[in-house]
Amino acid sequence: VCEQADLDGRLIYYLKQNLVTTVGGTRACTVRVAGLGVSGIMAEISNPDNQNLKVSLVGGRVLLNGRQISEREADLKHNDILIFGFACCFRVVYPSEGDGDDNPSEEASLLEKALGEVVPESSDAYQRCLFYVKDLQLQIGETRAR
Repeated sequence: VCEQADLDGRLIYYLKQNLVTTVGGTRACTVRVAGLGVSGIMAEISNPDNQNLKVSLVGGRVLLNGRQISEREADLKHNDILIFGFACCFRVVYPSEGDGDDNPSEEASLLEKALGEVVPESSDAYQRCLFYVKDLQLQIGETRAR
């Protein structure tokens, strides 16, 4: 999921049937991600029959549709949003359901929802970060703070 239309949906991972796909920050992972809050092996995704995907939490911050995965295994549905750490966001697409690009307003809504799941504006962490950025802008100027 990406704010830039030319990049959205361009990084695609195909989950092979009967194989477990590992996601995380180590070289051993099938899908290697990097960024704030990303650690070792974070999750495993299984694809037993090309129709039913399941995600299992191994460790770290892994959100499914805005909620930390807590149960041993969760089903993944078409258009579900997976967030690893605070920086990596993926949308689940079942090819049989279409790619979801037919409705631009739905795409924008999915992106907005995903961004809100990373750090909600009402959270203390968001407010502290906002304060830090504004303070930095005052000290070094808005252009240099970007």
